[in-house]
Amino acid sequence: MGSGLEAEAIVTEDGRVHMRRPAPSNCDGDAVARRRDNVAAAVAQRRPAAGPGFAQDPGMER
Repeated sequence: MGSGLEAEAIVTEDGRVHMRRPAPSNCDGDAVARRRDNVAAAVAQRRPAAGPGFAQDPGMER
């Protein structure tokens, strides 16, 4: 189907092929940055805080 988001093949000088898709036309940079910040904040909330005893958990020693 022609969605207008067809991928473009780019061949580098060393023969590698990369596929590039253009950004959707309704995509603005500010919205992308806000989504990225929201995802980073959500991940930080789910990550356990490094408190006393955290480093002593089995399998966590370096």
